Amino acid sequence: MEVLLLNKVKIRAYKYPNIPHYEWGAYLLQSNENYVLLYGASNRKFVHHTKKFTTYMDNPEIVYFPLNDWYTVCVQKSEKNVMSYSYYCNICEPPRFVNDTISFVDYDIDLLNDGTGWRLDDVDELLLNNEMYGYPHGNQF
Repeated sequence: MEVLLLNKVKIRAYKYPNIPHYEWGAYLLQSNENYVLLYGASNRKFVHHTKKFTTYMDNPEIVYFPLNDWYTVCVQKSEKNVMSYSYYCNICEPPRFVNDTISFVDYDIDLLNDGTGWRLDDVDELLLNNEMYGYPHGNQF
């Protein structure tokens, strides 16, 4: 039996301009100059700095980070022993991948699909934080 050893990667999200927001660990599946593809195992530690809590994520995920675009995409298994998935598209500055850490600035708004259809999330948070922090492209929101 062949054993596949994957490199551990830390994921760090920031709020504009550079305020720690949340972080977790994953494993590198593939990367090149255009994207990074990660696998987040079940029971991974998730630290939410802005909400001041730590938890463990139950379900595995695949996360896609395009290095030249303003979003990330996460596909997460929704329930154990059921072929059900949720999709999460995070709007952010283009991610940076340096020294086994991928980081990005999160711009609040998300596109979600939990199996019941697509919806925008955190639009109110985007509008509030745009006023508070003066997002660089704020007049486009």
